[in-house]
Amino acid sequence: PPGPAAPAAIVAPAPVRAAALPTAARARFWLDFERSWASWVIFRVVFFGLHAVDAVLQLAHAPRYGAGGFNVPQLPIPLPEPSRAGMSLVYGVLAIAFTLIALGAWVRVLLPLAAALYAYAYFVSQLDSYQHHYLMCLVLLLLCFVPTAPTAIGADGRAWLRSWALRLVLVQLGVVYLWAAIAKLEGPWLDGTLLTLQVKRGAMHTVIAGVGFATVAKLVLATEATLAATVWNQKTWWLALPLGVGLHAGIELIDLDIGLFSYYMIATYVLVLPPAATARAGRALARLAAPLTRLPTTVALV
Repeated sequence: PPGPAAPAAIVAPAPVRAAALPTAARARFWLDFERSWASWVIFRVVFFGLHAVDAVLQLAHAPRYGAGGFNVPQLPIPLPEPSRAGMSLVYGVLAIAFTLIALGAWVRVLLPLAAALYAYAYFVSQLDSYQHHYLMCLVLLLLCFVPTAPTAIGADGRAWLRSWALRLVLVQLGVVYLWAAIAKLEGPWLDGTLLTLQVKRGAMHTVIAGVGFATVAKLVLATEATLAATVWNQKTWWLALPLGVGLHAGIELIDLDIGLFSYYMIATYVLVLPPAATARAGRALARLAAPLTRLPTTVALV
């Protein structure tokens, strides 16, 4: 007859396997996030192109830095004091770097440099009052870890990109939406008072007033709570995509002074689209760009 150790030997592996399953599932959640290479290229062109435009726009604000020899940083950390010439150089370099990154040139070198300069430009002074620049600092840092070449080629010849960093970007957006919803759980927002103050007089004010400011305020809260649970989930892209794009398009239509934030957020939804949709978009862009490939590469001067 079997001794006392035999049953233990039979049942011991089960807890080990059971404990390993959640760990494997968590690893797959991060490591198996995959998008078509076309979706990454479209995102890269749009997202970093917007950052290049933003850097050019910030050049007009560079003369404010160093005025009067007084500066208050965002964080109490030792950073070189900003100056007019220095910040003009920073934004100029950022404009060039982001343009090259959008085109896919020297991404491995330029993206960490751009992320560091972008973070410096934001944290060095409270003259930069756009809080979304803090979020963009985190996103740019994460994008530094995205591979600069396809990680796999499918049987049909399509290139694929697998990256935990892209998954973490979407999770980070989910955290932003979650906190935005939590912050609105107060009376002045729920009764529509704050929304009334934010929307300028015009067509959108009339439309929202017709629906009811309190009603729209609650719908915004519900939308952000839904996006917090869906924007990072590949299975719920069909819900997150229209809600997210609609929310940020609506924010832009009410003309809030938030810089290019709405456009940044809309650009990130390229990563939410399923690979099949971005592949079709990539083929459409390739057809549109086809005439450019037939242009002569040199010009004869007579």
